[in-house]
Amino acid sequence: MAVCVQRVGECVDAQPVLNTAVDPIYERHSGLGAIHIAAFQATAYMAKYGATEEDLAWVSVKDHKNALKNPYAHIKMDVGVDDVLNSKVVCSPLKLLECCPRSDGAAAVIFASEDLAKKIRDNPAWVVAETTISDSYYLGDRLSFAEWDSLAIAGRRLFRDAGIENPAKDIDVAELYSAFTIQEILELEALGFAEKGRGKDFAREGVTFIDGDMPTNPSGGVLCTNPIGATGLVRFGEAALQVMGEAANQVDGAEVALSHAWGGTLQFHTLAVLSSNKKLG
Repeated sequence: MAVCVQRVGECVDAQPVLNTAVDPIYERHSGLGAIHIAAFQATAYMAKYGATEEDLAWVSVKDHKNALKNPYAHIKMDVGVDDVLNSKVVCSPLKLLECCPRSDGAAAVIFASEDLAKKIRDNPAWVVAETTISDSYYLGDRLSFAEWDSLAIAGRRLFRDAGIENPAKDIDVAELYSAFTIQEILELEALGFAEKGRGKDFAREGVTFIDGDMPTNPSGGVLCTNPIGATGLVRFGEAALQVMGEAANQVDGAEVALSHAWGGTLQFHTLAVLSSNKKLG
């Protein structure tokens, strides 16, 4: 059994502690943290692909709408695009409602052998494939903030191992670690759900809503619940619940799900494909 617990609410100095994850020689003294790096991603993507602040706001609207149906969600608010755009600027161009909270919470996932899994449940979630990858520690060595290159490499490896040729067609639902609105857009493109420059349109066009072609973060995602040390496992658990047909905000007919988590200074990624069947196809 994998268990993760986070009680970040007990630490008033949590953010300065988290900011020590960046490079200690050059970058730490600048006060860089995850929010600043996400803002780099947003400005780089907007400059390269012409995304607008409204495009990013639609991601927040979608996630908050989903969280209303999740009894475990931390933030439950029915927000519109104007609410997001008019919320306080945290680190330009990102607004308060485009940034994850810090939540207290926990997650647990039971792993079992094939024989035992069949005895425990009639409908287990099968882990078809998983992979991890780590990017450079020093932010200045990253190739681009407008794309998530390391995630794209990990995604290709994952889909190869899972036997998936077209993730946009073969995956029914995704739980992505999108701590900031821009990151869902970058993740959708890196993982092949959207062509480069098209991810910005998905939430606005309804593609990533629960009744869209690529339901993304039906739990409300990290924007609405973020027990930091447990958030990655929450993504995995929510993906498992989807293929078991037991999610609070269930996607109709979901048989194959993808879970994603990042950590560090947006440095490393963990991905998994889960299915209601032992083998895909």
